[in-house]
Amino acid sequence: MSCFDINTYRNESHTYYQNYFLDMLYTKGIDIVDMLTHNLCQYDKLNNRIFSKDHIIQKHLKLDEMDMVKDSLKSGQSQAVFAYSYGKSMTWEELKDLIYTALFEKAEIISRSIAYDTHPLKETIPCKMGETIGYGINQNLDFVKSDEFAMKLCLSNDPISQIGIELRTVYPLISRQCEIIKPHETIIQEYDISEKQFSTFKRKSYRIESTKEFKKNQHENFELNDTIMKAFSNR
Repeated sequence: MSCFDINTYRNESHTYYQNYFLDMLYTKGIDIVDMLTHNLCQYDKLNNRIFSKDHIIQKHLKLDEMDMVKDSLKSGQSQAVFAYSYGKSMTWEELKDLIYTALFEKAEIISRSIAYDTHPLKETIPCKMGETIGYGINQNLDFVKSDEFAMKLCLSNDPISQIGIELRTVYPLISRQCEIIKPHETIIQEYDISEKQFSTFKRKSYRIESTKEFKKNQHENFELNDTIMKAFSNR
């Protein structure tokens, strides 16, 4: 089998890769999700290798409400699991089916990025599904449900990859705008959270959100300056 070269599709019409990608989705079925996750790995705080699939299962399928509350208090970050109903996380096969559906819906966006972007697949892809797909703790310590998840892809370094991309991670998108199932007052009471713990969580959450906003503005300013410089260089 000859090696797949994603560069063949760079700077060409996005429809070339899109048609190929859709053919692969039809041919491989939902098992293409395993192809997308089998090789990519990241490292935990103890520098242990965790493959993408294992990371997704550990962080977004195995946690229950108490785990998410504890992790949010510790980190100051929102936490979420994939689930169609409260208290029953999706299985890996159910999540594969969800990702598979999203890949079909986002095939054009993926293909356009590969064909035209200077840095392909740099942006996280939001996937709104029209039904509840996740539950979690938001930045206000409310317990909420969400109908949207994020999909992060990247170009593959695997020499035998058949599609040239890999799935870095997926996670439910949790925010203050999500429908609240339990307000933070109820969470505080149920888990006996002290005023000091809640205040510490809010400070951490604010710092994280401020840092994200700062980085976002930096990125936007860089992109704007880059566009201006290219425009002047082409005159």
